[in-house]
Amino acid sequence: MGYELAQAARDAVESILDPTMHWSYYRAKKTEPQIYSRRVSGFPFHVIYFFHEAEIMVVVCAHERRRPGYWEYRLND
Repeated sequence: MGYELAQAARDAVESILDPTMHWSYYRAKKTEPQIYSRRVSGFPFHVIYFFHEAEIMVVVCAHERRRPGYWEYRLND
C-alpha cells in the first residue's frame, strides 16, 4: 500500500506539470502565493502547491480530513 500511495502522489505531482490541466484553488483569497490543490487518485490525500517564478513549490501531501490546514505555517517560511 505504501508503494501505491507514493506512486499516486508522484503521478499527481507530474500531472501538475501538464499546462492543459487546471486544478482547484485551495483558497480563493487574493493573496500571494495563490495556493492550489491536486487530489491524489485513489487515496484521501491532496498535493498542496503554488507557483513561484518558473517553479512549482509543493508544500505538502496532506490527508483530506486529518488536521486540516496544519501545514499553512509553512507558507510563511
